[in-house]
Amino acid sequence: LKQKLAVGVTPRSVTHPRVDGVAMVDIACGDTSTAAIASDGRLFVWGTGVSKQRLLAPAVVDLPAPAVSVACGMTHAVAALADGRVMAWGMNVFGQLGVDAASVNQPQHVSALPTGAADRVFAGRFH
Repeated sequence: LKQKLAVGVTPRSVTHPRVDGVAMVDIACGDTSTAAIASDGRLFVWGTGVSKQRLLAPAVVDLPAPAVSVACGMTHAVAALADGRVMAWGMNVFGQLGVDAASVNQPQHVSALPTGAADRVFAGRFH
C-alpha cells in the first residue's frame, strides 16, 4: 500500500530523446496510459493503447489544432484544443467519447459539443 500512495518514494525525472528539453504544461494518467501537453501544444501519449498496442516511448498525437487540456479515463482520452473543439478517442463502451463508434483509435471531434466552447476537459474511469 505504501508504494501505491507514494509514501517514502522519491520522485525522479523521466527523460526520453523525443521530449528531452520540452516543457510539459499539462499531464493526465489513465489506468494504463499517460498523456502530456507540451508548451507548444503538441500532445504526447504513452502506455497501452486502445488496440492493446504498447507505446513504450512518447508518441505525438495528430490533432487539428494545439491541445490546451487533456484527460484520461480507463481506456479513453479527451483533449480540448486551442480553438475550443473537443477531441476524444479510445474505448466507447459507455458512450463516454460522445461519438457513434464502439472504439476509436484516432482522435475524433465530439461534434455534439458547440465548437469553441471548451478550454478544459476532465474524465473519469468510465466517463
